[in-house]
Amino acid sequence: MKIKKPLLVLLIIIKPINILYSQTQPKNENTNITLENNPLFQLQPSDYLEKHIASKKIPKLKEEVERNLRKLGKIQRTYKNDIQDAQKSYDEAAENYKKGVEAYYLGDLLNAYNLFLKSKSISNQLLEKFSSLYRNKAVEISSEIASKLSNLQEDKLNAPYFLIHETEFRLNTIKSKISSAEEMVRFKKYGDAIELYRNAKIIGIISLYKLEQDKTKQEQILEKYKADLEDANYKIENVKIDSF
Repeated sequence: MKIKKPLLVLLIIIKPINILYSQTQPKNENTNITLENNPLFQLQPSDYLEKHIASKKIPKLKEEVERNLRKLGKIQRTYKNDIQDAQKSYDEAAENYKKGVEAYYLGDLLNAYNLFLKSKSISNQLLEKFSSLYRNKAVEISSEIASKLSNLQEDKLNAPYFLIHETEFRLNTIKSKISSAEEMVRFKKYGDAIELYRNAKIIGIISLYKLEQDKTKQEQILEKYKADLEDANYKIENVKIDSF
């Protein structure tokens, strides 16, 4: 079979090019070199993309972690013994944050980003546990108020009219704050939930104090919830003032 002249010319041109290309390629004498350990492939385009994304996200992420740690630092002073391994978790979150800051200033953005993420995860888990603790205390106080209010309703003739309606208003406020806090928990905003639960507790403590007429029992209430008042930076003197 005869090869047509144009095809023959094309084959003559292509073959020397293939030979020349194969001769110019470096021989790989080390068969163990892979994409992972070959220096020519260490800087992948994806590295630049990931670093760019990390550099954009780090400032906001860093602020979130700082807020978490500040809130936990305040809570730890009062309730660290109420949650198992709370101090250990807090120290771990703080250590990862510190290492993240160091990596960030050294220009190791990917490492810094991952360390901040780890710190955020640990601190969020701890805040979630504390939010449950706060909720239980707020619900406990509101239940005690409801019980005392029920007793007042049975003795309307002797109970001050204003006291009943004021307590009803405060109880509704407490329940509203608890409901809002539960909504924050649903969206994983545990720090915001804690603030709402904290406010609910303070309103509840004031209500309990005011509902009690006996001076000795009033002092017992203040002593019982002393830690909760300190947690909110609320002085005992203020409870007495707000109750009249």
